[in-house]
Amino acid sequence: MRTTVSLHEALDDPKQEAARIIIDGKKHHVVLDQQLKDALELGRQLEDQLLMTSGELAVSRLKAQEANKALEEEQQRALALEKGVIATYKESKEFRCGLVWSRQTSYQYGYLVALEHFKAKYLGMSIKEDPFTHPT
Repeated sequence: MRTTVSLHEALDDPKQEAARIIIDGKKHHVVLDQQLKDALELGRQLEDQLLMTSGELAVSRLKAQEANKALEEEQQRALALEKGVIATYKESKEFRCGLVWSRQTSYQYGYLVALEHFKAKYLGMSIKEDPFTHPT
């Protein structure tokens, strides 16, 4: 047979009230203890992830530094190669002859150059062009 205890009766029995408070406190203690364990585990997991991420970051930085160094070395090699190719070309017979021939060939169409200068200077004048002197 189960009897119900009224609030007034419970207050009259301090031992029973104290036992109920202790039981409720233990329940809260168990819940809080589990929450603390969960929080500590989450903290450990986050710390592990942080360590792993910081390790990956250090590795990535090292790889980036190595890549930058390799790029700089490659640019230096390319620059040296370019200078070497230019120097070799300037020493070649074709380049030297090209410098000599350029004076002769630059005025191959000297008539056209002079004609265009004349037209630019005297805009209003008409010129009768000679088809035999005009190279086509």
